[in-house]
Amino acid sequence: MSNKLIICGYPGIGKSSIVGLDHCIDLESSKYTQSTIPLWPELYCKTAIELAKQDYTVFVSTHSKVVRYLHAHQIELKRAGVYGPFLVYPDQKLQYQWLTKLLQRFQTDQTSKNYRAYERAKEHWEEDIAFLDSYAPSHSYVIHDAKNYSFKNIVEELRNRTESVIVQTNLVDNELWQAKGD
Repeated sequence: MSNKLIICGYPGIGKSSIVGLDHCIDLESSKYTQSTIPLWPELYCKTAIELAKQDYTVFVSTHSKVVRYLHAHQIELKRAGVYGPFLVYPDQKLQYQWLTKLLQRFQTDQTSKNYRAYERAKEHWEEDIAFLDSYAPSHSYVIHDAKNYSFKNIVEELRNRTESVIVQTNLVDNELWQAKGD
């Protein structure tokens, strides 16, 4: 099972809750702001890629600039043995439940990051989820039940998907090598 993954996770899915568990890093996007780092998406994504190369599963934001950058660099990721980006986000139908969840998170932990996440979801829910829906389903995990899911299990499932890809690739490579030897 490979740890070398990049997962773009929607706010509130549980990225921070499993940090430190089995080579997982939550690369907090609020540390990379447009006002202090003009090319923040590129620097943020390059940092994520470098961490993933070091055998980490890296959780990043679902900002459109981040998702676009990582999708545009999939060949680079593949060459480095990094899988992703995988998108993990709630189903469009979960708007009320998810906004309630984000508001409760802010009320419990009143950080500017949590406030911005709630406000962003409140103002841009439909367009943000539609944007994420526009990417290939094989690289997505859509949460359909806001209360009965485990982000840890989702991460394990995505890691297992990459293991399946590794095995299939090795089988094809072996068949090609054997065919050349005939």
